[in-house]
Amino acid sequence: MDLVLISFSHILVAPVACPRPATNCLQETFNRVFEHLGCLGCQSGCRTGYIMTANPKYHVTEGDLLGFYDYQNITIPNTRNVSEPEWLCLPGNTCPWGFFASKIDVTDACSYCGEGCRSCQSYDNCDHCVMGYKLTRTKLPNGREASLCISSGVECPNTPDNCQHKTYVSQIVGCQGCMFCEDGYLPTYNPSITCCSSSSSSSSSSSSRQVVVVVIVVVVVVVVVVVVVVDK
Repeated sequence: MDLVLISFSHILVAPVACPRPATNCLQETFNRVFEHLGCLGCQSGCRTGYIMTANPKYHVTEGDLLGFYDYQNITIPNTRNVSEPEWLCLPGNTCPWGFFASKIDVTDACSYCGEGCRSCQSYDNCDHCVMGYKLTRTKLPNGREASLCISSGVECPNTPDNCQHKTYVSQIVGCQGCMFCEDGYLPTYNPSITCCSSSSSSSSSSSSRQVVVVVIVVVVVVVVVVVVVVDK
């Protein structure tokens, strides 16, 4: 997703605080609501120990995408969620799953791979998808080829909270729940994979990770066996 550039006219108007401002920003210049843009968050970079990371929830992709709405007398397009900063500062110096390393001017940043994508080299150029999505090569309206993760179209009956991606039913193994959680949460098997607070004890967190690894290994083995049987 492209960086939103703003003019001096945006900066000179009286500031309106973001409903949910980003934290650990290097500066607060963009951590407020801008006309037609919404909350830009930590676009100026992050404090030491944090990395600038795109927030996919800033972009609205469902519902009525035409028109505008008003937030404290500021006009916001329906394609922007004013409650979600465009850029966040997450702890660490490496990009989480579903994001790829990029540069915003001279600042290291993590850009979003796209919905359902587990790893990629660039936006809309996915290498691997999470369960419930299928890697599909397609051509975009502008003629550019892309590798997208297309969902099965059937959402899991129980959607886990604090998940980084939507959960869909896999045609082979059913619903596996959430594979990647939001910052501060850990995947936990219960009996499908949900996201639990990282405030749990370290032993519980460790066992949760081990269970998730075992589940993923079992799923991979099942998929391989099914493919072999089908080929025969």
